[in-house]
Amino acid sequence: MTTYTLHRTVGHDSVIIARGLSAVDAMHFIIEQEPTRSFQVVPEYYETFVRFDFVLWRDGSLESEGIRFHATVPLTYDYEADKSAALEIIAVQFLRIHHDYWDGQCDTDESVDEGLKYAADREDASRVEREIVAKFVDALAQDGYTVLREWAGNDFRLTDSSERAEFVEFAIECLVGDVTAYRQGEVHRFAFKFGDGWDMIKSGSSRLGALIETVIAPYRAKGRPAKTAQAWRDDTFGNLSKFLGEESRVPRADP
Repeated sequence: MTTYTLHRTVGHDSVIIARGLSAVDAMHFIIEQEPTRSFQVVPEYYETFVRFDFVLWRDGSLESEGIRFHATVPLTYDYEADKSAALEIIAVQFLRIHHDYWDGQCDTDESVDEGLKYAADREDASRVEREIVAKFVDALAQDGYTVLREWAGNDFRLTDSSERAEFVEFAIECLVGDVTAYRQGEVHRFAFKFGDGWDMIKSGSSRLGALIETVIAPYRAKGRPAKTAQAWRDDTFGNLSKFLGEESRVPRADP
């Protein structure tokens, strides 16, 4: 039997009110959130089946126009069993429009569990991506690189720890395209491909390749998870739109 979770969004969090409810229990909970509501269940018998009408009045007044649901079940001559079977069907119909009757959400337990697992995996993958970016930027600085320049021309001085940290935030939130790394007499390019897990730093430079390997090797060994490509696109383009609406505060430096 499909079971349901009732939950509400409070701020940025989802607060679970009840889990493991049958469709009928979930329907009754939602209806009872407004004490003035009332409903009636009316059977209509036929030769081999019985039809149940479920009529719900929003304001509790039988004189007002109510909303009506129907369900037809085989006639067993056990009224409570027939009514219970019909209400399960009716409740599923009601839950499709539950948002009209309260300010919370009702989803199957299965879909809620999938959402919780996705959120946990996404949070873990995001944390790993941040670690890799930060460690790679620090490795560049230790290897003598002095400036990173992103596609729009903003420069980040690797000799300044605050600008290294600022680049990490910039890369995670809205970086698109290649980055150029400068050190005395050398220029190399690389890119971050979020969503590829530990294999997220791309470069055609053999010199950078060795540096990249030192950073990602521990994560490869652990088989760390990756954020999905769709999740990365959702995050990136949402943040990019916000970034493009602001003036860049990144200081420029000459390589």
